Amino acid sequence: MSSAHTLRWIFGIGCSVLALLFLGLLSLLIFVGAKGPETFVVEGHHMKAKHLKRLEELGVLEPDEKILLFYSDGLLDIADGSYLLTDRHLIVYCDAWEQPLEKYPYTQVVDATLERDESFFTDSHLTVILAEGFETSFPLSSEKNGDERFLEKLEEQMEIARSSPLE
Repeated sequence: MSSAHTLRWIFGIGCSVLALLFLGLLSLLIFVGAKGPETFVVEGHHMKAKHLKRLEELGVLEPDEKILLFYSDGLLDIADGSYLLTDRHLIVYCDAWEQPLEKYPYTQVVDATLERDESFFTDSHLTVILAEGFETSFPLSSEKNGDERFLEKLEEQMEIARSSPLE
């Protein structure tokens, strides 16, 4: 076997291996894209039915509670991290936490600040100051300005809660 023939054979094997790796990676990305949540903040009425069903399974929503905005940083399962604004609450959910569900009426939200990151690869972070000095922080995607829309809607809901008579 000549050295030119050997080099062609090695080159052919190398190209085949690279092609298989590329196809495997592409298949993985398609699978994650189809199974996982959107990579941006979604309006409640645009949520996938399977994600609404999963939120019901997790006991996140009260009866007749309406989702205004939703974001999940979970890769395949929204239970890995979900952040919602509803008509009644700011909701933060993460299965990895000892208490996975944090639910705050807007009357308990004192302030919120956004540390914006416009990178596609990293999320912005919203820090929410709660009554009695507590705070919570969670990621939000800047894609389609979702992080800014989330903060604006949170501030709008806080204002509505402040101006409503106590129930």
